[in-house]
Amino acid sequence: MPRYEYRCRSCGDRFEVSRPMSEAGAPAVCPVGHGDTVKLLSTVAVGGRAGST
Repeated sequence: MPRYEYRCRSCGDRFEVSRPMSEAGAPAVCPVGHGDTVKLLSTVAVGGRAGST
């Protein structure tokens, strides 16, 4: 199950939520209970080499 990272606008806490992709856009409540959160854009690093000639 994917993990999504959020930041609380009220207290500044950053936290992660595991949820299905179908619920990716659903609002999240911070661990302290604030509802004013924003989903953060995560970056993914992919390494390797293409083709081996």
